[in-house]
Formats: sequence, structure tokens, C-alpha cells
Amino acid sequence: LLNYCKSVGGSRLLNQWIKQPLIELDDILARHQLVEMLVEDTQLRSTLQDDLLISIPDIRKLNKKLTKSTYANLEDVVRIYQFLIKVPDILDQLESKYNEADDELKILLDVNWISPIKELSTPLLKLQELVETTVDLESLDRHEFVIKPDYDEKLLQYRARLDEIQQQLKEIHLQVADDLGLDAEKKLKLELNSNHGWCMRVTRNEERAIRDKNYLKQLQTVKAGVFFTTDKMSEISLESSQIQNKYNKQQSSLVKEIISITSTYS
Repeated sequence: LLNYCKSVGGSRLLNQWIKQPLIELDDILARHQLVEMLVEDTQLRSTLQDDLLISIPDIRKLNKKLTKSTYANLEDVVRIYQFLIKVPDILDQLESKYNEADDELKILLDVNWISPIKELSTPLLKLQELVETTVDLESLDRHEFVIKPDYDEKLLQYRARLDEIQQQLKEIHLQVADDLGLDAEKKLKLELNSNHGWCMRVTRNEERAIRDKNYLKQLQTVKAGVFFTTDKMSEISLESSQIQNKYNKQQSSLVKEIISITSTYS
């Protein structure tokens, strides 16, 4: 009934507030004024909730994982980074409100939110810089978490081949979409599946389009649709997996170092 939080951290904090309510009148009144501000300012509230806080990961859980570095991976570091780059946007929203608030509300905003966020986030700029320097952020669109290849000659070679494979996969995807008469963007998806590697997927409603196509091999039918592939896609998907494994092995020592550094910012 009470929980409209957009992040795990928010739900955790609300739970704490319910179990351990404020008992000092001044603290209660201060919180009420901040809540009133958010109730009345729909634009600020919706921007914070729907655009910013909804993308905040479970920082406490990530912290615990990173301090036990044997369980952490580069994706955990990237998720911390994705949180860090949202902090300035949150500050911008709060400071914008600060500029138009009366003196009493300005003090509350600054003491409770703006100054603490600035104080805590400023040292983290170096961590943000570390990630931007070492992690290949362009690969995140492909759900790959890798070190920038220009750190190592072998990494460069592996990345070049992976890029070639990616282009080949797109070409096969477009050819099959054209053959089936399906929109390559909306109807026929090219996906990296945890069980099948790179493959294509259609919804169950579109399944009839791939029937009687002998060159298409159905892999699995689930609620989300039907996964299938071709001999060529299956072949280069396997090569992609093998090269990705080599890439991961080559970069593992650098990843450990980045995780170790990240954990010092906990």
C-alpha cells in the first residue's frame, strides 16, 4: 500500500522508516516539508521517479559483491558507473528547485540532499573516469562487458574479428527477414541467447512464416516466441562464442584490477 519506490534502495529505506519512525518534532516537520514539495511539484517528482531513480541499481548489493571480488565481474562495475552518471542529473533537478525555493526550503534541500550528494559523489568522479578510460562502453549496446581493445594487441585482434562477425550476423538477419517478408526491426529479432548463442526470434503469432523453410532450424519455443537459426549463423555464432571466451581470458587480469580499485570506493 505504501511502497511507490522505484529502486530497491528506496524500498529498503521506506521499510526502515516504517520500522524506525522519526521521534524528533523538528525532524518530522522537515521531512514533511520535503514531502510536500514533491507532492506539489509534479514535474520534479515525475522526473526523479520515472526518469532517474528507476534506473538506480541495488547499490548495497553491488557493494557487497565488489568487496568479495571473487564473485564480482565487469558488469557490476559498469552498473556502478551507470548509477554515477545519473547523479549529476539528480543534482540538477534538486538545484533547479533550490533556485526557486524560499529560504527555509533552500536550507532543507541543501542540508538533506544537495550538500550530502555533492560531498559523497565528488570523490567518485575518479571512479567514473577509470571506467570511461578502461571499459568499452560502445559494446554495452550489444550487452557485452569488455575492456577497451586498444589496451592489448591480442584484444585488438579479437575485437576486429568480433566486429566482422557482428556484421555477418546482421547481413544474415536482413536476408532472412527479406525472405520471410518480415520487418527486421519489429517482427524478426536478432538476439544473443544464453542457451543458443546468436540466433533469431519471431513471436508465436509469426511462427507460421518460418514453417517449411528447410534452411531454418528451430531451436526452442517459449512464451516470448520461437528461436531459430541457419547453418551459417550457427557456425559464426560458435566462432563468436569461442573468440569472446579468448577475449575474456585475455582481459581477466585487467578486470580483476578494475574490480579491486572499484571496491575501494564502496
